[in-house]
Amino acid sequence: MSEVGLLSGKRDIKVKALETAKAEKRLEERKVNERKLRKEAAKQERAKIEQENQKIKEEKLKKLEEDRKRREAEAAAKKRQREEDETKEKERKWKCIEDAQRQRRELEERLRLEKEEKEQKSKAMKEKECKRKELATGAKKRQRMETERKMTARKKRELESKGRKTSNVDSRPTSSVSGNLKSFHKLPCIGEVATNLNSLGTTNKDDIFAKEEIYVSPSYEITPF
Repeated sequence: MSEVGLLSGKRDIKVKALETAKAEKRLEERKVNERKLRKEAAKQERAKIEQENQKIKEEKLKKLEEDRKRREAEAAAKKRQREEDETKEKERKWKCIEDAQRQRRELEERLRLEKEEKEQKSKAMKEKECKRKELATGAKKRQRMETERKMTARKKRELESKGRKTSNVDSRPTSSVSGNLKSFHKLPCIGEVATNLNSLGTTNKDDIFAKEEIYVSPSYEITPF
C-alpha cells in the first residue's frame, strides 16, 4: 500500500509540475503575444502619428507653396502694373514731346510762310517802285530830249532868221516872243506826259518837278534874245 501510495504521490507531483510548466509556458506565450501586440499597436500608433505628421507637414508645405505662388503672382501683377504705368507714362511723355514738336513745326512753318509772304509783298512793291521810277525816268528823259530837240530847232530857226534882212527892227522881238508863246502853248503835251505819270503812281512832288521843267524851259528859250 505504501509503495502504491508513494508512486501515486510521485505521479501527482509530476502531473502538477507538468501543469505548472504548461501554465508558465502559456503565461510566457501570452506575455510574448501581449508584447507583440503592444509592439504592433505602438508601431501602428507611430505609423499613424507619422502619417498625421506627414499630412500636417504636407499641408504646411502646400500652404507655404500656395503662399509663395500667391506672393509671386502678386509680385508679377505689381510688376505688370508698374510696367504698364511706366509704358503709359512714357507714351504720355512722348505724346507731349510730339505735340510740342508738332506745334513748333507748325509755328516755324507759319512764320516761314508769313516771312515768304512779306518778302514777296516787299519784292512786288520794290519791283513796282523800280518800274515806276523807270517809267518816270524814261518820261523825264523823253521830256528832256523833246525839249532839247525843240530848243535846237528853235535856235536853228532863229539863227536862220537872224541872217535875213528885215526892214522892221521891232518885228524881231515880237516874232521871237510869239514863237516862244507858240512853243509854250505846244508844251502841254509834255504836261500830259506828267499827268500820265501821276496816274501811273508818281507822287505830287514828281508832278511839281515836271511842271517846273515845263515852265523853266520857255524862260530859258526867251532869255538869249
